[in-house]
Amino acid sequence: MNNNTDYNRFLSDLNITAHLKVEEDLGSGYVRLKISEAERRQALQDIKCIEDIVLECLRNSRDAKSKNIFIATKKISDKTRHLYIIDDGAGIPDKFHKLIFQSRVTSKLENAVRDPYGFHGRGMALFSIKLNVEKICISYSGPAKGTAIFIEADTGKITEKKDQSAMPVIKKNPGSITIEGGVNNIARILMEFSLQNPDINIFYGSPTQIVSTMIANSKFNKNACNIKDLKEIISRPGLKITDFVAIASNYAILGQVLKEYFNMNISERAIQRIFYGEIQQLNSFKVYLDMFLRNESASRISLNKAGKTALKDDNAFVLQDCKNKDLLTGKVLNDNNDNLSLCDELGLVKRFKDEEIRYIIDILKKEINKTGSRYFIEAAENVEITKQNNTLNLKINLKQKN
Repeated sequence: MNNNTDYNRFLSDLNITAHLKVEEDLGSGYVRLKISEAERRQALQDIKCIEDIVLECLRNSRDAKSKNIFIATKKISDKTRHLYIIDDGAGIPDKFHKLIFQSRVTSKLENAVRDPYGFHGRGMALFSIKLNVEKICISYSGPAKGTAIFIEADTGKITEKKDQSAMPVIKKNPGSITIEGGVNNIARILMEFSLQNPDINIFYGSPTQIVSTMIANSKFNKNACNIKDLKEIISRPGLKITDFVAIASNYAILGQVLKEYFNMNISERAIQRIFYGEIQQLNSFKVYLDMFLRNESASRISLNKAGKTALKDDNAFVLQDCKNKDLLTGKVLNDNNDNLSLCDELGLVKRFKDEEIRYIIDILKKEINKTGSRYFIEAAENVEITKQNNTLNLKINLKQKN
């Protein structure tokens, strides 16, 4: 028997599957379920959507005393979503990496938590997630090292809000802050959680954005030249899993770190972009909220990933996609619509080699000369080239053809 499906089919053929679920047959169609079966059925109802998975993982990270939580998500196909939950909390010893996905396994014997979402500490959250997804595993964790969890979910079986790009709007009321509009998607769950836990930095984005942000936030240097060095450095006290990506001295080592410790399969080109700093780091939800609360004239905050201003009133505080590098460092514009950039494309022009640019110029000059011959015009020999951020400027002067 190769897997659980074969095992269940075998039991079904023997007509004893029902007996494994029933503790007592009460007659007239009534039975008393075994505790394990009752737990399984309850667990299937505890997790109803992708957003529930994210929330339960956030609560676990919070209870592990995490100060930074990184949530990366990527849609692999129409019905497959990958989730990566990475934190710098207390971590999990090796021998519990599989046990924690069993029912009633918890580290909260005396310190279970009741929060706005309910009671937390029954040892059922990860068990519930496991029953509802295709795969969940601890990619890496260790005492005082933090934890990285990988999840693969079939959105045909467990639903998610269709518009994951919609961002929440926060409104400041006298004595309170409320969330308005939008859908109850991952971004809204994260914003709500950030409001309730202001001491935690929560970062949300694509895997490449999250990796870039972890590197930027780490205090450690790129000094792992090979896997042997890497493993030795990782074993040192004080190094969290969120620092692992920062110690790779080249993009090949970075790729190995991502696969081995995070279960991330990122293309070589994307890894190069991360390593060379071409992907801009993210701001945490806490940064947005802090800037909003410090701005006395702001009554609302809108996170708009589409790059459009969501609110037009004079005292709106808007976070939108833009290309202003000053905003990426936390500077606020002196106007009524303050911005923070969420963009991740910087320095694209640096990807072109000099010989590739010369080849482009040669083609342009040939086309100019071909068309210009009708007007006795040709391209001048010298071409001025300027390269800045995402812009390649080519200045081709024209001259009278002899």
